[in-house]
Amino acid sequence: MNGQSADYRRIEYYWKQLAVNNGSGPVWQGVTNTVTLSNQTVTVTGRLLVSSAGQTLAYDADGNLTNDTVWAYWWDGENRLKAMEVLSSAAARGVPRIRLEFGYDWQGRRLSKALLTNWNGSIYLTTNLTRLVYDGWRPVAELDANNALIRSYGWGLDLSGEIDGAAGIGGLVEVTDHSSWPPGRHFTVFDGNGNIVGWVKADGTVSARYEYGPFGEPIRVTGTFARSNPFRWSTKYWDEETDLVYYGYRYYSPNLVMCWHLVG
Repeated sequence: MNGQSADYRRIEYYWKQLAVNNGSGPVWQGVTNTVTLSNQTVTVTGRLLVSSAGQTLAYDADGNLTNDTVWAYWWDGENRLKAMEVLSSAAARGVPRIRLEFGYDWQGRRLSKALLTNWNGSIYLTTNLTRLVYDGWRPVAELDANNALIRSYGWGLDLSGEIDGAAGIGGLVEVTDHSSWPPGRHFTVFDGNGNIVGWVKADGTVSARYEYGPFGEPIRVTGTFARSNPFRWSTKYWDEETDLVYYGYRYYSPNLVMCWHLVG
């Protein structure tokens, strides 16, 4: 890892502690994993966001989080998260500068998610809009800005043995990915708590695998469908850009181990 040997390995798992200089702010840490087995070498590169060692959290008068030294957050009059943006101070340290904006209906269901990227110093040049269609509180489709279908979802009985008795946890049966032709169908694999731990294609091929820490923090995200699929922990919508889990009336941060409730 980053040119250093692993400190510990057990079967397919290995561990290495990397030194990161985050004393004065967050770090967008580059990570390169190189594995050699039977004269075959595979290299995977990526980045991890490491928060400041002196991370402080700021809140508004309603108790809503407004700043965590990486993101700034904005809330509407109903205490719903309406926007969040990478702080300029974090962007100066290499964190990609992006902004997300959310829209809700009268019930509080999140109907839209806009990802703004390509900051040119004054405005964002690119907007990627995703709209959601619901059956009750269960998302059944995602649409792009032109209302073209991105993904569609099929639901069944959840952990309660009923429709929505456990808020849909463990109830997602399949997802159809319409980004290619023919559309690809993936079927869910759950653990005993209703967390999605994998996706399997119709031909039996494993398309995604997930593993989580005790608070839902991701420790494994692998497979061709792993990143593009938004449903993971607790069968809830996972925002890949922020690692926030949308529960409907609240957001949950596995990394901060905290929830943001809608206060009515």
